[in-house]
Amino acid sequence: MEMRPTYLLLYVDDIVLTASGRHLLRRIITSLQREFAMKDLGVLHHFLGVTTELHGMAALQWAICLDSLCRCKEAMSMYSKLKNHPNSEISKKANMFVFSFQAMDFMKVNSIPVPKNTGYETYFTKFTGQKNYYASLDEPEVGIDQIIPYMLFLVSPIFLVAFAALRKSFQL
Repeated sequence: MEMRPTYLLLYVDDIVLTASGRHLLRRIITSLQREFAMKDLGVLHHFLGVTTELHGMAALQWAICLDSLCRCKEAMSMYSKLKNHPNSEISKKANMFVFSFQAMDFMKVNSIPVPKNTGYETYFTKFTGQKNYYASLDEPEVGIDQIIPYMLFLVSPIFLVAFAALRKSFQL
């Protein structure tokens, strides 16, 4: 039998319970409800004078996970909130991500192709609690088609200078 961590904090008439998986958590809650009159109050927001909320580095990492799952609108919303964070490291990273979204918008890139099986899907989906948002096999990958003209536009002056330099060096 596999051992997985479960934490139960009991204070007077309040219980805070967390487990390593939703299935295990549900089983423990069901067992406790059979023995005691309990009410599930949902996600913990306030306990013993301590308020919990997602902010700072945890919020930035959450937004990165959402972005990795192609949930771009949710990620962009979080990055926008974090770009004015008092911690300079967090605000700098959030600003970089906001800039990348603005660059994609400027280049008219609607979506980017997501690799079919990277091995990270299970990690990110467990972290955010949702599945899907992956490109299907029959879905066309339009991201590359949209970015190639811009890349050629940006690289063409380099090719012209290189061509002129080569032409001049062979004429000597």
